[in-house]
Amino acid sequence: MKIAVIGDLHLTDNPKSVKLRALDWALTEAERQNADCIIGIGDLTATGTRKQTEILFERIRKCRIPFFATPGNAELRSGENGEAAQTISVTDFPVVLADSSSDCPSDDALDELKSLPDNAGFLLGSHCPPQYWKHGKEVFEEACKRNAVTGVIAGHVHDDRENCMRGLDPDKASGGPPMFSIFEQTADGFWQRHDLVMPGVDPADWSEDGRKSFLNILGVACLREPLETLKAAAEMRIPVVELRFGYPLEVTDELMESITCWRHSGGRILSVHLPEIHPGNEASLEMFRKSVIFALTVNCDRVTVHVPRLISIEYDIKRYQIINEYRSLLMPLIAKNITVGIENLHTSKGKTADDQRNFGCTIEECRDFISALRESCESDLIGFHLDIGHARNNAPISAVQNVSDYYNAEGLPINGFHFHQVAVREDGSFQNHAPIVGLYDKLISLSGYFIARRAGELPAEAPVILEINTPGGGIESYKRIKALFDIG
Repeated sequence: MKIAVIGDLHLTDNPKSVKLRALDWALTEAERQNADCIIGIGDLTATGTRKQTEILFERIRKCRIPFFATPGNAELRSGENGEAAQTISVTDFPVVLADSSSDCPSDDALDELKSLPDNAGFLLGSHCPPQYWKHGKEVFEEACKRNAVTGVIAGHVHDDRENCMRGLDPDKASGGPPMFSIFEQTADGFWQRHDLVMPGVDPADWSEDGRKSFLNILGVACLREPLETLKAAAEMRIPVVELRFGYPLEVTDELMESITCWRHSGGRILSVHLPEIHPGNEASLEMFRKSVIFALTVNCDRVTVHVPRLISIEYDIKRYQIINEYRSLLMPLIAKNITVGIENLHTSKGKTADDQRNFGCTIEECRDFISALRESCESDLIGFHLDIGHARNNAPISAVQNVSDYYNAEGLPINGFHFHQVAVREDGSFQNHAPIVGLYDKLISLSGYFIARRAGELPAEAPVILEINTPGGGIESYKRIKALFDIG
């Protein structure tokens, strides 16, 4: 008997999400493996909305295998209490599902565990791992002692550890690409687990040309130490470098010589990150004009600039003024055929409501602003520069618009990326621009980007710039990623 187990997909309302590629692969592979049934162990949706549930079950119902499930904590977030938030009880298979969506098993789940006969050899599926249950652990442990339960699988933690699996979410699965598990019961009644990993995601599965193509658009930002970073970029033949206006503020002979040296070493794309624009603030506008002169003087190929710095509800009021200001400021760059990447922002602690949070924290706001700016400037040189760390550290919006949703959001013409990891401070809050130490880390995994890139859903030439705000962090992160791509 084969039991396929899926979990932690966190599917959003986006009907074209890259996450659906992971789900479709898992369902197809479960059929190919001749699984007798599929069980979901929770957090298959991001918030349990009716739309998410409809998208999820449209796929599942096309699968010929019986499906059973228990919800996770994510299914309860919307309060809609739809099908994804309900336990679909198992019939005809030696599987028991414990509803632990509130971090504790329900009384019904505990009663079912207690009622299992000795030596029944059931597989227990739970969203919250039993070792972390706030109560009822003794019931679980007793069921295991009686061999009423001889196998356990849970999710929630998004990595592979005892009795846990990292799941299908390309954004959060830590330690490797999306995966699911197949359980088979052995002659002694215990369950043997076999993990299946989504193929084609990890660079180890790519062709040499595919890996070279990515490394050819990978670069570093000079958030600190620009001359030192340019020197290292020249020595390592890094093809993409981004300067930040203000580091340095002035064009110097030393800077220009460093750029020339980097260009001669094979440097392809020089980007300049321009300062934020505070609409109507003349000092801000004058600083931006100076930065444009800087960008033109260093002969950059592209610039990145944040959406306007104002709170969300102000945009509609000042929209006409803002578009005109941006148009006036950017036209000298567009006239020189310089690409302009408009970058998303993120919420900050204590400022998450629309009357307090930054504008440009949602896909809709970025889409509206970029579309209006492209129309006003009559230029397709303007596009979306996706900062995946900003998209991740963006609560509560990040719960309903995951990083993956940006990769194939309609109307967002992506022309570049900022990559960095999000770190957790001692108080539990998030901090952006931390070093990248691997491809599948917490809190950000790059699986979604790799899946979308390989599927041709992202522009292959859009530069990926490692924006790390620690001394030497960009170069060190580049070395780590390059080493993972230089396979064999």
